[in-house]
Parts: sequence; structure tokens; C-alpha cells
Amino acid sequence: MKLKIAIFALLIFLIIFLFGCTQPENSQKIKIGFIGPLSGGPALWGQGSLNMINLAVGEINSQGGINGKTLELIAEDGKCSSEGAVSAAQKLIDIDGVKFIFGGHCSPETVAIVPIIDKAKVFLLAGVTSTDDAVSGSKYAFRTSPPTLDQAKITSETAYYKYVYKNIALITEEASYSKSFSEDIKKTFQGTIVEEFSYNPGEIDFKSGLLKIKEKNPDAIWISPQDPNEAVLLLKQMKELDLLNIPLFGNTVFVSKQVYEQSEKLLPETAFAITLFADPSAPNLLEVQQKYKEKYGADVPYNLYYVSAAYDGVYMLKNALMQCGEDVDCVQKYFENIKDYQGVAGTFTFKQNGDPIFNSWKEMKIKDGTTILD
Repeated sequence: MKLKIAIFALLIFLIIFLFGCTQPENSQKIKIGFIGPLSGGPALWGQGSLNMINLAVGEINSQGGINGKTLELIAEDGKCSSEGAVSAAQKLIDIDGVKFIFGGHCSPETVAIVPIIDKAKVFLLAGVTSTDDAVSGSKYAFRTSPPTLDQAKITSETAYYKYVYKNIALITEEASYSKSFSEDIKKTFQGTIVEEFSYNPGEIDFKSGLLKIKEKNPDAIWISPQDPNEAVLLLKQMKELDLLNIPLFGNTVFVSKQVYEQSEKLLPETAFAITLFADPSAPNLLEVQQKYKEKYGADVPYNLYYVSAAYDGVYMLKNALMQCGEDVDCVQKYFENIKDYQGVAGTFTFKQNGDPIFNSWKEMKIKDGTTILD
């Protein structure tokens, strides 16, 4: 009997010891997830956004974390595709037990995972996501990027009134963001759409569609890719067909340093896009850019607003967690009530549908490999 009691007592001690050793480690961390393109052409902004989030997480943890707990970031490659993002979200939620996700960082990712996070009651803050209604109708999803409709209105006005493009053709990749933007150009353009064609992601031959556009001789061509690699192929084939004498304008995937460099400077210097603007000389943003370069050995890639908004997102979540703990409904309510939060990328106020209020736009061109904002 004494031996049985001793063995039982030893088992109880071991259980208590093991529980005591493991439980505090888990309870002292708050898991947050990241979904964004970390491979392929869109990795330019996906990796940049992840770097910004890592930078903010490191700062918060070094300052004592959140109510004594540290943030643990788990990153997944959403591949800028619905399939990749769904797999990433299911892994983060079902296996890792994440309640708070930054992503997607590409419209096809965000559109695909919003139903999943709503069902699981997981909080989502998307970035680099401009498809109209990408988070509308969701209780738990917000985004730092304004919808393409806002951008398209200014783009159409600039094309029609400033550059006097009355008849245009459209080229569109069949993906969430690129399709949404072209649809909004069609809604807002005052002139005539004389021709349009679309292509599937990964397509490599655009000549039949380009020849139809050439026959119509438009004043300008609007180009809306999702992946910059396809934009490069388009420019090369346009050169072969002698189409680069027609003025071009497009989204910020098309009018970008990446496309300019990879196409070997085929992107015309006259090609313009309307882009979201964050003042690079603002003291707080200048400081973050310097920290980014010190940590990663490179300048902030892609659009400064899109990428630095990821940094702001972490600090907004930090403030919510400080007040709410890990109560997802409380965090959702906190974001719903954010008004004029001053981040490094700009000031954030969220509408009821999860969209940010945004009104800082610039016309952008690439000249001699340098981004010029007007």
C-alpha cells in the first residue's frame, strides 16, 4: 500500500511539474499570423510587409510586450492566390491556434480568406488589398488599403481631363485586384472604351489581343496586371508589335520600378498611375525607413504607404490587445471605433465596412529608374 501511495504521489508530482514548466511558456505568448505573397513577382510587397510587421513585433517585444506577454509571429506564403491563402489560413487557425491575422497582402488572398475568418471568429487586418468590397460584409475583417473605386475615379479624371485621352483600350489580368480596378475604370471613365481583352494568370502570349487593340488605334491603353511578371511580358510583346508609341497608363503593379527594370526600360516614361501617398520625409516615417534599411539592408520596396501601413497595423493591434486581451470581439469593436489614429503611413479611421478613409493620392511615373510623384 505504501508503495502504491508513493508511486501515485510521484505521478501527481510529475504532472504538476510538467504542467508548471510548459503552461507558463504558452500563456506568455500571443500568436499572430501573417498571410502574404512570399514567392513569385508579388513577393516584392509581400516580403516588404512581412519585414515591417517583424520590425514592429520586435520593438513591442523589446519594450515588454503586451501586458507581460510577447507576440509570436507565424508567417505563411499566400502566393497571391486564393488557393494558397486558404491553405495558409486553415493552417494558422486550425493548427497554430491563431486568433489575429495580418493578411492577405494581395487581393485574391484576402477575398478568399474573409469567409474563413468570419466562420472561425478570427480577427483580420488586410494590407495591399484594394479589390472593391474585399472586406465588406465581414464582422471581423478590416484593411489598411482603400478600394480601387476611389483610385479609379482619380485615374480616369487624370486620363480624360489632363491628358485628353478620349478613346482607350483596356488590358486586364483575370485576378481580384486587377479585375476590380479595370471594372472601376470602365465605370468612371468619361470617354469611350474602344477595345478590351483579359488574360489568365500565368498566360504568356498576348499577341492576338494586342493586335485587336492596334486595329482600333486608341488614344491610350490602360493596363491592369496582378503579377508584375505578366506586365513585363506584355511590354515586350507590345514592342514587337510596334504598340509602344501609344500612351500607356495603369495600376501601380504596372507603373513600377520593378516592371521598368525587368522589362529593360520598356516602360515608357510617360506612363502614369495614381498611387497612394505617404510622405517619405515625415519624421516618424523617415525614422521607420531608416530602421528598415538597418535591419534588412535595403530600402522599403514597392509603395511606401502600402508597406509601412503594415507597421502601423501591428501597433493598432497592440493597443487593442492592451485593452481587450485576446478577446476577438473586443478587438473587432476596438478597430471599429478607431478614429484619427496617427501612424507612420498616415492617419487611420475605419468605416463600418472595414475600409479606411483615405484621401492622399499622387500621380506617379518612372523616369530613369526613379519614381517621380506629382
